[in-house]
Amino acid sequence: MPLVSVVMPVYNSAATLGAAVRSVLTQTHADVELLVTDDQSSDSSMDLLMEFAAQDERVLPKTAPERGGAGRARNLAIERARGDYVAFLDSDDLWLPEKTEKQLAFAAEGDAPLTFTSYYKMDADYDGESTDGSPTGG
Repeated sequence: MPLVSVVMPVYNSAATLGAAVRSVLTQTHADVELLVTDDQSSDSSMDLLMEFAAQDERVLPKTAPERGGAGRARNLAIERARGDYVAFLDSDDLWLPEKTEKQLAFAAEGDAPLTFTSYYKMDADYDGESTDGSPTGG
């Protein structure tokens, strides 16, 4: 089973971070490492990440040495990636539970070195989990 390195930049994302992390950890393709780079948040983002890391060894948080923005935070996480594939998820977004499984199957079927997917937009008041939504609007 291929390892997927999930890259997540974080900056003051405590309000949405838990659901984003859980959407990675509950993937049907469970062979993932979640490489999170906190870009010097001033909220409780890093505390939350450390709680997740204590509960699940796939969560690998680090703090950026200095503020550098989302791009720099992503690059710092990519430097730590060990996976066969690299995937990107922002700290205020969610993945549906079968996302990585389906995307890996698609890549293997078409011998694709790069894939991308569409997304479902949530408003700022969404406080659910990725399992609460579906492509049919459920």
